[in-house]
Amino acid sequence: MRHQLISLIIWLDWYCKARLDSVNEQVLTASEYRANRRDLFAQVKAEQQKRRLSPAEFRELADRRLNPVEFRAMVESLGMTFEDIARIWNLNVRTPQQWATGKSVIPFRVPGELAAIKADTDAAIKVIAAGLPRRVALDVDYGERWRRVATVRAAESIGFTGDLTEALTPPK
Repeated sequence: MRHQLISLIIWLDWYCKARLDSVNEQVLTASEYRANRRDLFAQVKAEQQKRRLSPAEFRELADRRLNPVEFRAMVESLGMTFEDIARIWNLNVRTPQQWATGKSVIPFRVPGELAAIKADTDAAIKVIAAGLPRRVALDVDYGERWRRVATVRAAESIGFTGDLTEALTPPK
């Protein structure tokens, strides 16, 4: 029994350190690690209580990571490049490229951040569709490439077949 308890403690310690390192993407000192581990446990507990998930359901949800193929597909479906993602999230340009090739582990926060960009894109498509064929002002702007893709999708969504030159031309 004692051996099993020690094994469980060692595994839990390793699991928390791996989780924290992947979330923070940095090397932690021992005191930072202990403080972050306490914070992580508090966050896990709060999330469990908020969603009222069983521990098994929560573990399954927490262990779900994007794989490189899913990450690449999500970025491309948004009409963005890895350089765009790096610029938006203030990352090194190589970081999203490493996620997409599997050379680096994709952090847990990425699916939520991509979902937020998708929600912004969907909202922008509705605004653009209402203003076609003119260029409309948007609350968010992820770059000209993103805007062009959103404009074309807006035109497709309403069956617009006219000239999109004004809507696609950047302001001077």
